[in-house]
Amino acid sequence: MVVTEERKVLFVTVGTTALLAEMLPAELRWRAQQFEADVKNWARSKPLSGPLAGRREQLYSEAVNAHRDVWLGVERNGFAELAQSMKQTSAEMTSSYLLATHPKHGIGKFRGGRDRMVLLASDTHIGELAARVNAGLMHQFLLEGGCGCGADFLKDGLGANGKCPSVKVEVVEGMEAKEGLGRIGGTLKEICQRQAEGYEKVLFNITGGYKGAIPLVTWLSLEVFGKRPPLFYQHEEMLSVVRISLAAEGEPVVDELGVEPWP
Repeated sequence: MVVTEERKVLFVTVGTTALLAEMLPAELRWRAQQFEADVKNWARSKPLSGPLAGRREQLYSEAVNAHRDVWLGVERNGFAELAQSMKQTSAEMTSSYLLATHPKHGIGKFRGGRDRMVLLASDTHIGELAARVNAGLMHQFLLEGGCGCGADFLKDGLGANGKCPSVKVEVVEGMEAKEGLGRIGGTLKEICQRQAEGYEKVLFNITGGYKGAIPLVTWLSLEVFGKRPPLFYQHEEMLSVVRISLAAEGEPVVDELGVEPWP
């Protein structure tokens, strides 16, 4: 009998470390900070134009290239390289990489065309840009065997998202500190149910992003998805990932999944 591996979808809450990580080039971080300040009061529903749109495209390309250097090193040297470079790249990438590559986590690698990673971005221009930087990196480095979709997240820039079935960016309307939590529950539920349709295994990586969304992600795990998918979290100083398994009754099970010894 042939056993078919479950198709999986990983939802990743996204912060801004892709643009503001501590050890990214200082010039890049400074320009990202200036861009964030300049678009802070610019409604995300209003498309950027003129110089601001040009700056966004330039930031995207420069950020993807800066992170690519780290991940090319990880491809060559494995976890030892990542352990030395964690603050030079995004929290979303490091945590998702650890989940996908270490057998102790029990998740397995993500395969292009079969599995999916969905980045849940805040309702801000800087949040969406950070999510798209992560999407470009995940498309290149976290899909085993490539994707075959023809999208080039570096060459195609911000327009590549719609071309790839395996890596998606979803902006969660209202997920922004000034808005509070009142508007995002229904939106988050609709996004996750739509993107998870047809996938047997659902996972949540809550390492990055707006922490006010965590109670709603927990609710989704408990009440919306029948198999109670686990939540995963990695602190920026940890060389391990915490798995939170929610039960119908009793206390949740919390495991720290260490990454040593690395196979």
